Amino acid sequence: MSPTSPSPANRRRAAVAASIGLAAAVWLALVPPAGAGSLMKFGAAVKPRSGQSKIGAVKSLETKIGRKLRVVRVYDLWNSAFPDDYTAWLTTPSTYDQSKPATQGGRTLILSIKAKKLDGTVIPWSAIATAGPRSELYADMESWAERIKAFGQPIYLTLNHEPEAAANKPNGSAADYVAAWQSFRSVFAAHGVTNVTWTWIATAYGFTTGRAPAYYPTAPGDTAVDVIAADGYNWSDCRPDARLAWKSASSVFGNFRAWVAANHPAKPVIITEFGSVEDPNDPNRKAGWITDAAAWFKAWDQVVGALYWSSTATWKYPNCVFFADTSTASTNAFAAMGADPAYAG
Repeated sequence: MSPTSPSPANRRRAAVAASIGLAAAVWLALVPPAGAGSLMKFGAAVKPRSGQSKIGAVKSLETKIGRKLRVVRVYDLWNSAFPDDYTAWLTTPSTYDQSKPATQGGRTLILSIKAKKLDGTVIPWSAIATAGPRSELYADMESWAERIKAFGQPIYLTLNHEPEAAANKPNGSAADYVAAWQSFRSVFAAHGVTNVTWTWIATAYGFTTGRAPAYYPTAPGDTAVDVIAADGYNWSDCRPDARLAWKSASSVFGNFRAWVAANHPAKPVIITEFGSVEDPNDPNRKAGWITDAAAWFKAWDQVVGALYWSSTATWKYPNCVFFADTSTASTNAFAAMGADPAYAG
């Protein structure tokens, strides 16, 4: 490198800046301006159960609620195959028709790529941040960029969602994460990837503890992130290590909303995971929670999409069951949310 040559870090920053204009049309197609009164996108993260395949789980939920999901969460590891049969089934280009649930195509992905390999190996964020052009990690990032570019369809993308959560502590510090985000995005810019909307996803709880904001990637003009998102849940008393109070969605996401309003009032927001357990003493309480959550998101003019977390916390809390269809009442409440014209985006 000559004394006047730009450093790798400066070249990466320049590549990111150059990509912003190229990506604008795709970004606008995916995300209307906050506060524009546009219709919200309705979706879910759907976990298989009882022998279901991933496709079967989506088909089952869509059939029960009588409409197609508009956006679907997908969680991949660093060396996952992408696209695969599941993502192809979800997104095959077609005219979107929400009245035809359980059919192939038409959905948009919200994809998380976790800095962890299929064999459990954790990839430090600092290693991603400093990976040179001839390194294995850099080649991995190039592979992701080229595969997503070839995928061709608009996609919401995040690097390592919920970075401030305890489970991601082995990956490094907040500064490491911010640097990794910038490096990862710069590789996509260098490869001319324009079908990505960069979506930063934290936990709603991280805004209660105050940990999450430190992980927000910064750039001049707030251009490192296109959409701000959060995951939050009403755990109630299902966790033996923390008997929590029943919390409404407004309580779960209240601190997140306050932070967004104070720091990014014009930035679009997606609720990328929301959900509640049942109350064993009130069979209608979860349904009411979903109904109230749908109304609260609708009243927040920065929200452009909401996805229910139809899953369960089997990795640590097997009694914490969040599936949307845990009862007829909860299924009907989620179906009513999907039928609301406000969620027809």
